[in-house]
Amino acid sequence: MNLRDFLEEYGAELMSLAVKRYRPMHIPWRETDAPERKHLRELKRHLKGKQQDAAIALARGFRSGRRGLILCGEMGTGKTIISLAVAHLIGARRTLVMCPPHLVRKWMREAEITLPRVKTVNINGPDLENLLALKCAPEPEIPEIYVLGRERAKLHYHTRTATARGLDDGTQMRPACPRCGLTFRNGLPRNERCPQCGEILRTPDLSRGPRRYAKAEFIKRYLRGVFDLFIADEVHELKGHHTAQGIAMGAIASACRHCLALTGTLMGGYASNLLAIFWRLFPEKMTGQGFSFHQPREFLNTYGTLERIIELDREGERRRVFRVFERPGVSPTILTDFLLDRTVFISLEDVTDALPPFTEEIRWVEMDPEMAAIYHDLKSALTRRVRKALDE
Repeated sequence: MNLRDFLEEYGAELMSLAVKRYRPMHIPWRETDAPERKHLRELKRHLKGKQQDAAIALARGFRSGRRGLILCGEMGTGKTIISLAVAHLIGARRTLVMCPPHLVRKWMREAEITLPRVKTVNINGPDLENLLALKCAPEPEIPEIYVLGRERAKLHYHTRTATARGLDDGTQMRPACPRCGLTFRNGLPRNERCPQCGEILRTPDLSRGPRRYAKAEFIKRYLRGVFDLFIADEVHELKGHHTAQGIAMGAIASACRHCLALTGTLMGGYASNLLAIFWRLFPEKMTGQGFSFHQPREFLNTYGTLERIIELDREGERRRVFRVFERPGVSPTILTDFLLDRTVFISLEDVTDALPPFTEEIRWVEMDPEMAAIYHDLKSALTRRVRKALDE
């Protein structure tokens, strides 16, 4: 019995068991008159099909105490309007959107034509003027949407090592802490702080430009709690564990009350694709499962596929030296352990009833005479070259 036949025969029982065990926050066919639907009718653009149910489920997820949620939907399912509807349902006064730079104005336009009363602010410029104003700004009278491109969010000023030079045992000059004079024999500590006095061992490098300040770092340091909702668009592009844009997402997420990640490709086939995203969206869930941020191998051993290559000596005895590679494959338990209670999936089939009619028709278009002549000359030349190569 294949998977399709199995689901057709036992799908109803499995769904009933899942409903009893996990207690869904929103059951669409039972809650056709959910109070959130009244609030959704306040929007300028009405959500269609299952878009309403997705927005209601996400809003209830945030109200239940979850800080990070994921909306995974195919292209064209309306992830943008759903996320804006979630901001409306939870009453977010200030929402921050981080998206690819070419989508900044699109997000602003979508917000203006969707939300009934809203102020949109483009903070994708090189200055920090709008963010500085938020440090002492009062509660806004109407909802505000701040849109930031991820490139501006991550770019920071250059730094250099901020150490003095000190004698180690009176014989050799080594880097030393500029405050307490502690010398470092084996290089600087990994956290670049003096273990004795806590002094930071890096400083801005004023000899190199440009002198910019990463907006993600500014939000993390000075605007903690200012934004009620952080929307991370195309989050699958922020999956890198140590990439600048991935770190920027984590910095902003840690400073906002709620975080909603949007993606159409949640899993790229490897468990490591989800590791950094999980840590940035719901770190409490990861620590609760016993994982450590600095030991990713534990997560990959549990949910991924690892290939171990062990080298043997001539007599067939095992040697200590071996290599480990990650291979495609994700354990299905990752769905129940992390995704089932924190992710809403939506496909085009869920919104097809609200889509306009579509028909596909093929029409032949003749080439322009000039283009046809060039095309035939190229075709003749390629044919001659191929025949000549085959004859040789």
